[in-house]
Amino acid sequence: MPENKAAATIFMIVRGQVLRAFNGEYDVDVDLNHVALWKAIEKFPGGIRDEWGTFQKILRAWHMAQQLKRDKED
Repeated sequence: MPENKAAATIFMIVRGQVLRAFNGEYDVDVDLNHVALWKAIEKFPGGIRDEWGTFQKILRAWHMAQQLKRDKED
């Protein structure tokens, strides 16, 4: 589906734009930077039909990837 391709492209662009917090030992990725994500959605060539749905898809994908990363570390 074209919407998923656009979401995947935007995900690859913004996946490194994260908010971090120090947990006492090291910095931990807390969330994807929503401002960077919204800007990428707004500026995507050709536009995004369902901006809110795309935003939610990308956030879910990022959080799922982070959970898989944490599960590997344990």
